[in-house]
Amino acid sequence: MKYLIFGVILAFCTTAYAANDSRSVRSPDGVIVILGDSRQKVLDAFRRDRPISVNNYFLDDGRVYGRATDYVYQVDNSNYTITVLRERVYRISWERR
Repeated sequence: MKYLIFGVILAFCTTAYAANDSRSVRSPDGVIVILGDSRQKVLDAFRRDRPISVNNYFLDDGRVYGRATDYVYQVDNSNYTITVLRERVYRISWERR
């Protein structure tokens, strides 16, 4: 019984910090970036804003692999992480601040 309660509490804690995936993000200039757009469109859409961070790494999630880059931008009151894989937007996730 203790393990069941511990498991439920752990599940709630994990979901509280999970990021949400999205199909698109609107830049402060009004340009919409969607999945599949090019890296250059992301950089053009956010040309006035510098990313909070840029992270390069090798992505291998079982379906796809390759060198990926995460760009983190703050839009309104949320942080958007735009993952670019093979020069295309692969994932857009956000979390509230």
